[in-house]
Amino acid sequence: MTDKFEYQLESLLRKRRLEQDVALAEEVAAREVVDARRQEAALLEQTVDLTEQELREQCAQGRDLDSGRQALLQTYLAHQREQLKRKRSDVNQAARAHEHTVQNLEFVRCGVKTLEKHKEGRHTQFSIEWQRTEQKNVDELWLMRAHHDDREILYRLEE
Repeated sequence: MTDKFEYQLESLLRKRRLEQDVALAEEVAAREVVDARRQEAALLEQTVDLTEQELREQCAQGRDLDSGRQALLQTYLAHQREQLKRKRSDVNQAARAHEHTVQNLEFVRCGVKTLEKHKEGRHTQFSIEWQRTEQKNVDELWLMRAHHDDREILYRLEE
């Protein structure tokens, strides 16, 4: 028995650890996409709110807009609201994709932990067996020496 522990599934464990690194990078990238899309949607929402507020203030102050300018602003606001709706949809889609990467990361981490526990158990088992073998060797040497000493005593007694 060799005194060096070799785990039979080491290559699989290395592969799973690499998969974990990839899954973590994918999760980070997906989270960054969600954050960026949320920020874009928030900026667009702020723009729409400010434009609507300015229009309300102008109406409250009694300023009338000519019909051409009013139609142009209504078209602009309708377009901006539609873009905001699409941005919110993009945020939701990115959030779902991020959730998928989080689930994948947890699955891969679970696989790595399982293999690491298995390796630890095998290493413990190996250590116990190695200690038993070493103790057996020591005991055999002691018995051989004791047997040799007994023979030597008998030989001397016979002389």
